[in-house]
Amino acid sequence: MIGAATAFFLLLSCSAMAIPINPDSADNSADKASVLICTDINYTGTCTAHPTLLGNNNCNSIDGDSSSVHSIKPDNGLDCIFYSNGVCRTFLDPSTESLTILSPGNANLVTISGWTQPLLSYTCVSVKATGSFEGVEVGVQER
Repeated sequence: MIGAATAFFLLLSCSAMAIPINPDSADNSADKASVLICTDINYTGTCTAHPTLLGNNNCNSIDGDSSSVHSIKPDNGLDCIFYSNGVCRTFLDPSTESLTILSPGNANLVTISGWTQPLLSYTCVSVKATGSFEGVEVGVQER
């Protein structure tokens, strides 16, 4: 037979494990990165490293004169979508309202045919591998 004190301790330790964590108090430092935005091609001119919160729901604003952006370099492993508005959404035509920049970046935005919009906001997601699978080769299908 289990003593009352032992049963109480077991019940207390099990219920303590079921307490949810407030997501606002969680350490989100792994969800932070930066995007280098430059006024001239080849990452020259005036360059600013913009602190970037990751995730499709984190809209990052570009302050200053974004009409003179000529090169963008996200941190390694980031895929970013830049928008011609300040709310990280497209409204009519995604091909004229958004621009996808993949790591390692684009050193000359002038080469993108037809893109003339200022860049006012962006979202980024990490595409870095976060783990490994024993005995599994990624991208290979078994037959």
